[in-house]
Amino acid sequence: MYLQRFGLRSLPFRLSPDSAFVFPSASHAHALETLRTMLSGPGGVTLMTGPSGVGKTTLIDRLLLEVPSSTAVARLNQGLPTAIALLQGLLMQFGYAPFHLTRAELGSALHTFLAERDRTAEPTLVIVDEAQRLDGQALLELLQATNPYSSRLHLLLVGNGELTDRMDAAAMSPVQAAIRLRITLAPLRPDEVGRYLQHRLDTARSEEHTSELKSHSFISY
Repeated sequence: MYLQRFGLRSLPFRLSPDSAFVFPSASHAHALETLRTMLSGPGGVTLMTGPSGVGKTTLIDRLLLEVPSSTAVARLNQGLPTAIALLQGLLMQFGYAPFHLTRAELGSALHTFLAERDRTAEPTLVIVDEAQRLDGQALLELLQATNPYSSRLHLLLVGNGELTDRMDAAAMSPVQAAIRLRITLAPLRPDEVGRYLQHRLDTARSEEHTSELKSHSFISY
């Protein structure tokens, strides 16, 4: 009845992320363009930070619609607590069955995978959302286990301001040179709020958006 009363085809203010609702505020439009630059450039680390609810995950969903099919993508939607859990999660998404492997074997399998991608000049995108949940040692091991082995690897670390503080800490100095891009998502400006609300209502009325919802399933690892 709610949808029919307002002429809507879907709920306009659901809590779950939906890339169709990405609103091109000044901050979000700049962030998306920077992410596109990341994909088209050499490998390295990109940090994307912003407060909770600002739309980081939704922007990732939007970016993934543009990733070429030749790109191998691994996405961890929750910061896993240890380096072993991180490596297992990545290798699972790259087609391995890693749970019987030791820590050294996990690292070796990832290095082999990245080296082969590098040899064939095929890009790899690794996204770790909520990366501020990683402890410093796990984050350091993740960076050391990936970046020295591939010039075609894009590692996107997403989180709140705590992630920036962690990456800028002295303990992370060995890998700070690998940080190629930094993106900060800001909340909407007061003059953008009205247009944002109208954008969500217009999208919720869209027949195309309703069709997309029916044809996609959303998996979170």
